Amino acid sequence: MKRTTPLLTFVLLALSAFNAAPAFDPKPWAEDLDEVHQAFATKYANLEWAVFQREADLPKLFADTKARIERASSDAERSRRL
Repeated sequence: MKRTTPLLTFVLLALSAFNAAPAFDPKPWAEDLDEVHQAFATKYANLEWAVFQREADLPKLFADTKARIERASSDAERSRRL
């Protein structure tokens, strides 16, 4: 029993360190999306064509993307959702 206690302690400490990943912060993703949204609204040369000819629903696209960002719980998941 004495030999297994240090090993068990080591394993538990290693697992707790592995699970102590930093919390996911969606703020940088949301800021990037806001920047893209602003660029589309002010600098995209084909905005009228995209909206009126292609009938792109950009407000819905940005709202859906923001919702996906908010639902994701990690950078990897966020990348897959977008």
